[in-house]
Amino acid sequence: GGRYSSSTSESDGYYPPSRGRYTDDKVHHLTSNLRDTTTNLRTLDNMLGSYRDVGRDQRSTNDRMRGELDRTLEDLQEEKTRSNLLDRSYGSDSESSPFTNRRRKRQSSKVRFADDMNREIHGLHQDVRDLSSDNIRLEGELNREIDRRDRSDS
Repeated sequence: GGRYSSSTSESDGYYPPSRGRYTDDKVHHLTSNLRDTTTNLRTLDNMLGSYRDVGRDQRSTNDRMRGELDRTLEDLQEEKTRSNLLDRSYGSDSESSPFTNRRRKRQSSKVRFADDMNREIHGLHQDVRDLSSDNIRLEGELNREIDRRDRSDS
C-alpha cells in the first residue's frame, strides 16, 4: 500500500484524524480576518493616495504662490526704482511742467497696481487657508480611521 492510500493502516500514522467542525471554524475565521485585513489595507491605500494627492496639490499651489510672490516683489522693486528715478529727475519741476500730467498718470497706475496686488495677496491668503483646512480635514480622517482600527483590533 502507498502512502496516500486511505485503506492502509500505515497512512493512519502520517495524517492525524481531522477535527472536523473545529478546523472548519478556524479556517473560516482566518479567511474572514484576511478578507477584513485586505479591505482595511485597500481603504488605507485609498486614504494615503488622497493624502498624497492633496500634498501634491499643496506643493503645486505653494510653488505657484511663490512664483506669483516673486513676480510681485520684482514688479514692486521695478515700480519703486522708476518712481525714485522720476522723483529725482522731475522733483523740482513746477505745476506748469509738461511732466505734471505724466506724473499724475503714473500715480494713478500706482494705485491700480496696489489694488491688483492687494487682490492677488488676498487670493494667495485664501489658497493657503483652503490648503490648511484640507490638510486638517485629512489628518482628522486619518486619525479617526487609525482609532477605529485600534478599537476593532482590541
